[in-house]
Amino acid sequence: MAEILQGNGVPAYPVRDGRTLVGHYAALRAWEFYVPLVHPAAGTFLHEGLPARLTRTPGSVRTPAPRLGEHTTELLTSLPGIDETEQTALRANSVLE
Repeated sequence: MAEILQGNGVPAYPVRDGRTLVGHYAALRAWEFYVPLVHPAAGTFLHEGLPARLTRTPGSVRTPAPRLGEHTTELLTSLPGIDETEQTALRANSVLE
């Protein structure tokens, strides 16, 4: 069935696990669906891209998933305005990692 759909221009493939798709599905590679990214803990791996590509706002995957707490300081400082002293106190009381 998938071959018939593909032959008519419909992206289709039997349901598989992620590793099977990455390693064996040529159409996803041709569409550049998998993006190689370097993660500081996991190393280089293929990350799933965006399932839809829009003409005016195509989007992209540029960074891997963040590590636990990676952006905590930046976000607490910029959004609610919690200064470094208060963040240090929160960490000392095990409120933050």
